[in-house]
Amino acid sequence: MKKFSLVFLILLSAVFNNKFAGAAPAGANEETLLSDLKNAKTSDSRTKALKQVSDYYLSVNRIDRAVDSYRRTINDEKISNKDKYCYYMVIGDIYLGARQYSSALEFYQEAINVSPGQEDARLKLAGVYEQCDLNELARQAYTDDLKFNKRSFYADFGLASLFKKLGLNTQAMEYYRRALTIRPAPEVYRNIALCAETAGDVAIALAMLRQIPAELRTYGDLIALGRLYLENNRRGDAEEAFSSAIKTDTENIEGYVDLALLYLDNNELNPAQNLLDIAIEKMPREGSLHFFLGCVYSAQKKPVLAREEMLQAEVLGRSDILKKYSAKFENFLSNGHN
Repeated sequence: MKKFSLVFLILLSAVFNNKFAGAAPAGANEETLLSDLKNAKTSDSRTKALKQVSDYYLSVNRIDRAVDSYRRTINDEKISNKDKYCYYMVIGDIYLGARQYSSALEFYQEAINVSPGQEDARLKLAGVYEQCDLNELARQAYTDDLKFNKRSFYADFGLASLFKKLGLNTQAMEYYRRALTIRPAPEVYRNIALCAETAGDVAIALAMLRQIPAELRTYGDLIALGRLYLENNRRGDAEEAFSSAIKTDTENIEGYVDLALLYLDNNELNPAQNLLDIAIEKMPREGSLHFFLGCVYSAQKKPVLAREEMLQAEVLGRSDILKKYSAKFENFLSNGHN
């Protein structure tokens, strides 16, 4: 299954949280609720009973019946457009949760039709279009939302992420910057940094990541910071960033490897070896780790151990290039070189 866009994931988190999609009454059962609906004397009591029936069916995952009940509620002549919008959104969310995207699109569009200025429906519409790889329709949905909600963080961020996915870096940067003026969220800084790095502007990428408060930096932020510092030849800062990454997540091997390679490059062989030993303990069948450890042993003038690691790297390597260079290095060592 394809990955959802960030905006799509944010919107998905709200599925079934709409106030019109509450739980059925405690102790309710289908027979009692249908009886209450049948005996409803007024339009208001019928609407309430229909909603309770719908909520019940939703709670027991009988989607078709839940949708049917919600649609009957919508057809009540006394339902306001505001309430219709909410019900259409609920139905769209039900279909979205069930991954029935064409039906979700239909009801989000119905919601837009009854209340064009509301933002949620357009954002969800855009998210579903992206999920279905209908990128031009997604772009149009985000753009339409900005006509009604000129300072929409989610529409700007969604457009930026869409352009980034399509490789349109300049347009992506424009909309990320717009989003940043509305809300300086860590995710915006991260994405501007990625766009800047793609464009070869390491200084801006580094500056953007540094804008994320230390307490909000993720493991990935710290790894990215360390690598950008290395590109700027700021080895001390890189070492600090990689060390912080390891403290943040002791099970992920990236930090150990990046810091080990930094030490290896500085000819600090013992700490490099220690870090690679830890990484191999955590992922013993990762061929690249054995290759790097073989390089350390070779630099330490330990050819026998170096050969053993290169043989391991050749056996475990998942890429042709790793297998090729491990074999060449092992052959080099076998011929008495070190």
